[in-house]
Amino acid sequence: MIRRSRRRTTIALRVTRTDVVLHAPHGVPEPDLLNWVERKRGWIEKAQAHFAQRTPHHHTLEDGSTLPLLGQTLTIRRGPHESVTRHGEELHVPDLPHPQLLGHVEHWYREQALAYFTPLSHELAARLGRAPRDVKLTEARTRWGSCTASGVLRYNWRVLLGPPDVARYLCAHEVAHLRELNHSARFWTHVATLCPTYAQDRRRLREEGWKYNLNAEPTR
Repeated sequence: MIRRSRRRTTIALRVTRTDVVLHAPHGVPEPDLLNWVERKRGWIEKAQAHFAQRTPHHHTLEDGSTLPLLGQTLTIRRGPHESVTRHGEELHVPDLPHPQLLGHVEHWYREQALAYFTPLSHELAARLGRAPRDVKLTEARTRWGSCTASGVLRYNWRVLLGPPDVARYLCAHEVAHLRELNHSARFWTHVATLCPTYAQDRRRLREEGWKYNLNAEPTR
């Protein structure tokens, strides 16, 4: 797939689990782009092989199965419940067909994400002398978070399926953009102030983030 942009001045490749996307300036002839891709064939095949080795874990939503939440393990208990609620280490869920139940569970994770990121964002931002304009969620599959020029922070709720250190790093990363809307040395200094272990947490997100997905499959 080729995606052109009049604002782009360089050629770049993005390989995902499902496709290969070539980002290119608007005026570059297609034969030149295809030749450029051919020279990158070895790298593309290596990247695709890397994704092929990653088999996502599929959770089920049956009674007694488990789901992760910020390093904790919650056991699902299906029953005559109207909504998804947590009781200690148990997650009580309605006894619904899979598609409907999955929607309820994802909605519950979104609520937990807002409850987690909103106060933490304000806490970390205050340490930098800033305050977010708003805290929202994003459904973007290729981005874990973002910060707008107006100070709106967005987080991907799926990061709650990973460990708490990674989620805190993500928050520190986006909050630091309230001071530096770039990835300069000053930006990373702010991140380090808020999250001293950011290097290892960032590496873990990059290496393991593909696992942070419910991928819930029906068993009945």
